[in-house]
Amino acid sequence: MIQLPTFDSLRSFVHETLCTRADLDPDTPLWESTVSRSNRPCGIEYTLLAPRSVRLSAIWEAESDRILFYDQNLERFQTNAITGPGTDGILERPKVKLEVKSLWKGK
Repeated sequence: MIQLPTFDSLRSFVHETLCTRADLDPDTPLWESTVSRSNRPCGIEYTLLAPRSVRLSAIWEAESDRILFYDQNLERFQTNAITGPGTDGILERPKVKLEVKSLWKGK
């Protein structure tokens, strides 16, 4: 079982795992959104958008304390049991401001 007691440590673990899977630069942006069930937050969905239309994702299920990782074919490639931060404060968690750099070099 992996100890990820804060939202920052959870996000870092997910980001590193997804970047490693697709052999991507660690500066690749990671998007996150809250997952709700019956209007109550129950987890976080993470999405890594990379060049070449590569999209990987992970879902942290707070109730079962596990992270499910999916590749660009939407096939699960890894599941980790964790000790996570819990749902308290999930809506107030620290957000990371992402700067998206355009790869377009046209005029």
